[in-house]
This record gives sequence, C-alpha cells and structure tokens, in this order.
Amino acid sequence: MNLTDLQVELRDMEEHLALLHNEIDKMKPKSEEEKKTDFTAIDKLAARNPINNALITAMPETSKKIFLGSLSYILLSIENDIYARLLYLTRLSIGCGMSWNAESLYKSGLEVDDIDMIIKEMDGYKDTFLTEAFIISNLKEPANEKTLSVIADIAIAFGCDAEELRVIAQVAKCRLMDDTEILLNIPIPTKNRWMNRFWNYIPYEWIVKNRKEVGVICTKKYKKTDGDANDCISPCKITESVQAESIVRTGDIICKYTQKQKLKKKLDYGSTPYPLALVQIIATSMIETGVKDEENVIKAPCDGIVFFINDSRKSEVNGKQDEYVVAYIVSYFDYYNDFDKWFKAKGV
Repeated sequence: MNLTDLQVELRDMEEHLALLHNEIDKMKPKSEEEKKTDFTAIDKLAARNPINNALITAMPETSKKIFLGSLSYILLSIENDIYARLLYLTRLSIGCGMSWNAESLYKSGLEVDDIDMIIKEMDGYKDTFLTEAFIISNLKEPANEKTLSVIADIAIAFGCDAEELRVIAQVAKCRLMDDTEILLNIPIPTKNRWMNRFWNYIPYEWIVKNRKEVGVICTKKYKKTDGDANDCISPCKITESVQAESIVRTGDIICKYTQKQKLKKKLDYGSTPYPLALVQIIATSMIETGVKDEENVIKAPCDGIVFFINDSRKSEVNGKQDEYVVAYIVSYFDYYNDFDKWFKAKGV
C-alpha cells in the first residue's frame, strides 16, 4: 500500500468515526434542560409556519387533544429524528387552533397507554388520523418496523383493508413530496370508495384539473322553419350507458347513442350541352334522400369515475334552450355535488 492509498483509507475511517459519534450522540438521553431548550426552539419555528388542516380544526376540543396526543404517541415510538417530527406536530397543533406547545405534545404522547382509546375516539376521523400518522412516521426517513406495526394495528382496528391502507399511504406520500401526480398512480379501486375523501390533503385545483369532458350529446334541439314557426327535434338518442359514478378503465365504452344523419346522393347529369367547367361543379351537387340513425360511442380516455350531467344551452330559436347530456371522466376523489356546482358556475 502506498502513501496515497493509506491517506484515502485514513480519511474514510475518519468519516465513518464521525458518523458513528453522531449516532452515539443521538442515543444519549438528553437532560431536562437540553429538552426544554429544544422545545423552545421548536415552538419558535412552529409559530412561523403553522399547518392548517380544516378537518382537524373543525374537531371538538376533546377530540383534538386525543388526536394530537395519539400522534405524539406514534412519533415517540420512532427512535430517530423525534424532534423533527415533533416540530411538524407542533405546527399542526398551532394551525388547528389547539396551540399545544412542543413540551405539552411530547408529554401527551407519554401519557397514552391504551390503543383501544385511540380506536374508539378516532374512528370517525380515521382517514385524517392515519394520513397524519404516515406523514409523521416518514418525515426525514422511512418509518421503522415498530412504528409501522403500530399504525397497521390501528388501521386494522378501524376496519381498513389492504387497498384502503395503500391509498392512505399514497395520499400521505403525495403530501410529503408535494406532488399530486402521485395520486394518478393509485391502482384502479375495486369499488367507488374514495369519492369526497381526503379533500383536506388533495388541492382543489387538482380535482378540477382532472375533470375531463369526454362527450356532448344533444338530445333536444329547436330549429327555425318558415316564418315564426320552429321544429323541436331529437338529434341524438342514448341507447346504452354505464351507470353514473361507475369506475371505468381506459378504452371502456361509457355511452352508446344514435345520431340522425341526412342521407345524400350525388346528382347524375350524364351528357349535357353545358360547358365542361359548369358540368363539373353541378356534378358534385348532392340531394337529400332521407335520414338514418348513425351509431356512435364515447370511450373513456383514461381510468376514473364517470359523471353525467344534463345541460341547457341557448338555441338558434329565440327564447328556447337546447338540451344536452355531457359526459365527464373525473378522479376517484371527486364529488358529484361539488362537480355539479362547478359545472353550472363555469358555463359553456
């Protein structure tokens, strides 16, 4: 081994030793004075950047205390970066109006000794509780097995299945990474179960962005005839469709309908004494010979949920409204009542 190789090896050893000392320092129990200093620093940082979660803010005071205390219990089961996680929980406490400081939150976690109480009190808030549990446990670095086991036990007690737990974890990951496109990777659910859930974590702009208009069918139309008279016709007739709010995959047929098409025929003038140029123009003329019903389909351009909505639009006849059925594909988390208000507000 030459001198250069020896220097490189010594440098590597120094780096490993520095890392080892750092880990040992983390393992050393802190004195009460050191803890108070840390708590004070956490409180100052949290006050600058509180986290507001509308659903937590709306909880009764008693439920908030149990909610935050239970999350503190989970973060204390994690061996590393407790104070980084406590900072997050303190920001959440301030943001939801509880204003527990870091020390109070820390102590509340130490006082929890009954998971059954968590299950009983948090069952109505399971989506938010489990999402926050995943966020806190995966801050800085992935959660350890002990913490994941605690979260899994609570989730099972809430009645969550594997599919539900997987989606909750994805929502938490989306929040942690500030990347809503992660939600597009959620597997197609076995049933429509996510509608109107997790809106306190999913930006409304993302919900709207993923509302895709896929078809407009005119079912009633007014047309001008002679004088002041007008006709009311049905240009299209829906013959088959999936049930509203059904789950569809890319390429699925979501609607079949017939549309009236005029039958036309070219005029055949044969031999004619007219100039050639004029004959060529006349020969391309068409005459209507009748009407037929042409079949059409609307296919899903992506995975999602089907929404149908009835719409009225200004007719060519004054004072009349033509009627339409509009088909949309939306995300699994959308909500029809909100969609309906949004559609009517945006107009055409």
